[in-house]
Amino acid sequence: MTDVPEDWEQSLDMLKIEVTDAGAKAIEKELNDVEEVAQKIEHTRPVKRVKRTFKKWAATEEVQAIEELDKKFLKSPKG
Repeated sequence: MTDVPEDWEQSLDMLKIEVTDAGAKAIEKELNDVEEVAQKIEHTRPVKRVKRTFKKWAATEEVQAIEELDKKFLKSPKG
């Protein structure tokens, strides 16, 4: 994670989530349902439109400038 206050980091290390077998099966079923629907709608007009719009947005000068800034940050000592 990023942008986490330093005093929270130790608490995050102690975070533990337990799921029962039944809970795991329910989560897996929901995931499978999402994947099934995603495959069914993948080639529909609205999904194609969203993909096209996202690609267009990703190519804007603003997004490119943020990517360059990210690269500079990653090369810095704090990155």
